[in-house]
Amino acid sequence: MPSEKIKELITTVFLTVVFALLATLPAAVLSVLCTAALAALLGYVTVRFHYGFVAFHAFLIFAVYALFQQNIFAALMAALPVVLSGLVLGIGYNLKLTAFRVLIVFTSVYVLNAAGSIKLLGLSAGRNILEDVIAAVGQVYKESLTAMYGSQLSSTEINSIVSELTSTLLRFSPSFIVISCIFFAVLCYYLFKRVLIIRKCDVTCFSPFSEWRADKFISITYFVLLAIYFVVPSNSFLSDVLLNMATVMTFVFFLLGLSFLEYKFKKTIQKSSMRKVLLVVVAFAAFALMGLPFLVISVIGALDGFIDFRNRKTQVR
Repeated sequence: MPSEKIKELITTVFLTVVFALLATLPAAVLSVLCTAALAALLGYVTVRFHYGFVAFHAFLIFAVYALFQQNIFAALMAALPVVLSGLVLGIGYNLKLTAFRVLIVFTSVYVLNAAGSIKLLGLSAGRNILEDVIAAVGQVYKESLTAMYGSQLSSTEINSIVSELTSTLLRFSPSFIVISCIFFAVLCYYLFKRVLIIRKCDVTCFSPFSEWRADKFISITYFVLLAIYFVVPSNSFLSDVLLNMATVMTFVFFLLGLSFLEYKFKKTIQKSSMRKVLLVVVAFAAFALMGLPFLVISVIGALDGFIDFRNRKTQVR
């Protein structure tokens, strides 16, 4: 093996241990970022080195996790999705899969892992872990309401508000889980692509963010689901399923709407860094308001799927 590649291998081993250690810290944001970096790094190792070295990096991740977990099984459950995600990124690049296919497989891996973990924890604890978490959130919210509005609201009113919150969270919990997995998949994909660009790898198989748009069939399906949702009886199992599906698709179209904005910004803003900052500001503003701006961007992303605003003028001419 060339000396340059040996240095690169040693560097990736060192970074793997560092990111794995940081990922175990009880700091939510730092842990998520380091876990994403860990998956991206393993993806790069999969691209650059033999699968024997990939297995060694995967073992390092498991070994570090095992130092801070209660048992070997817990360490395995924590390390497995990271390793699988890194393999998805690396193998997806080696097979020249599109960004959408890589993200779909990546998200599926994390959704299945989340569902499996919740199920296994529920079986071991003998109760529904998700319901316990939501109940804990409700209790914290109740205590906050009591502290802030205890003199203005009665205990019955506070209990009613908390009950409404917990029932809503439980109703939307499937879509929340999927959306969080999609967000994490996009973060890992972005870091992975940045590493490849820094290392001067060919990334032409991954289309730029400004070119992301939905297939016409998916866009039409979205509006059909919304129409069906408003027809079926409310508070039924079918309405909950449709609502969760529509919520996930709305978030996906929000990302595609941001892609369309990036496409528009490219025509007026030359600096890539400025466009990214502007997109982040728009995204945070839309999430902070969580109303009309978010829906407008999502609808733009959905409409662009079958109207194709980007090439419409060219086609008309």
